[in-house]
Amino acid sequence: MFETPTFEQIRERILRDTKSLWPDADISPDSDHYVHASRLASCAEGQYAHQSWIVRQIFPDTADREYLERHASMRGLSRRNPTTASGTLTVSGIAQSMLSDDLQVRIGQRFYRTTARAVIGSGGTAEIPAIADEPGAAANVATARRN
Repeated sequence: MFETPTFEQIRERILRDTKSLWPDADISPDSDHYVHASRLASCAEGQYAHQSWIVRQIFPDTADREYLERHASMRGLSRRNPTTASGTLTVSGIAQSMLSDDLQVRIGQRFYRTTARAVIGSGGTAEIPAIADEPGAAANVATARRN
């Protein structure tokens, strides 16, 4: 894979080429050749950055959102609407306590609602189904603990 040269590397190459063409050329930091090489290196660095961005857009797995959607469109695919996360909450409390449906639970900055009733068992816990209040992947939680 091609490694993009840094600004300093580009400038050094330009100065090397200048010295190669004109052995008596002054390429010190105070010279006109140094300033000219810095200007050209800046332009070249911008071109390398743009080319790198273009290459990322070629492949769907690295493309920006706009180009990813274009890749999908070319293949007859479209973005799905976000779905609501759902799962099971394990709730702890006093045995035989009744948990009603439509209870709101906060985990981090997200809110979830229970979708059924449950009774806390003799072990002090109950599992109760719940759904996220808002759709989208941000509400997916593998495991969370709230005291």
